[in-house]
Amino acid sequence: MTIITAKGDDTKDALLASLYRSITMTEGKGGYTGDKRDILMPVITRYQLTEVKDIVKQVDPQAFVNITQTVEVAGNFDCS
Repeated sequence: MTIITAKGDDTKDALLASLYRSITMTEGKGGYTGDKRDILMPVITRYQLTEVKDIVKQVDPQAFVNITQTVEVAGNFDCS
């Protein structure tokens, strides 16, 4: 999934507190507004989807969330 938010650190901290997953973060800029946004890219299981959406909504109700199906993961999938 991809999460685009103005509250990147708060969102990351809330997700890391609840999930045993790493999150890739990068900086972005709104195409229309030009405002700085953080882009978070966690890879989660379908069983975690509802929890993650709830966490993101609590931290930043204005966040943009794009949910995609992952076909394959290569590399480290957890925080070990």
